[in-house]
Amino acid sequence: MKKIRSNGWETSMQPVLEIAEINKKTFERLANMQNSYLTQLLEANLQQFKAMMAVQDPQSGTALQIDYINKLDNKILEIAQEEYKAVNEAREAISGVLEHSFEHHQRFLKDIYPQPDKI
Repeated sequence: MKKIRSNGWETSMQPVLEIAEINKKTFERLANMQNSYLTQLLEANLQQFKAMMAVQDPQSGTALQIDYINKLDNKILEIAQEEYKAVNEAREAISGVLEHSFEHHQRFLKDIYPQPDKI
C-alpha cells in the first residue's frame, strides 16, 4: 500500500512540474518576442526620423507620417496576434496536462478506494 501511495504522490506532482515548465517556456518565448519587437520598432522609428528630416514640404511629410503610422498599426496588430497565439498554445498545453492529471487521479483513487461509498 505504501508503494502505491508513494508512486501516486510522485505522479500527482508531475503535472505541477510540467505546468511550471510550460509557463517558463512561454514566458521566455514572450520575452524574446518583446525584445525582437522592441528592436524592430526602434529601428523603424529611427528610419522614419531620418526620412522626415529629408522631407522638404509639409504634404510629403504628412503622407510619409501617415504611411508610417499605418505600417506601425499593422506591426502592432501582428505582434498582438503572435503573442495571443503563444499564450493560447500554452493554455492548450496546460489544459492537456490537467486533463491527463485528472484522468490519472480518477484511476489512482479507484485503485485505492474501489467502493468510496463504503468507506
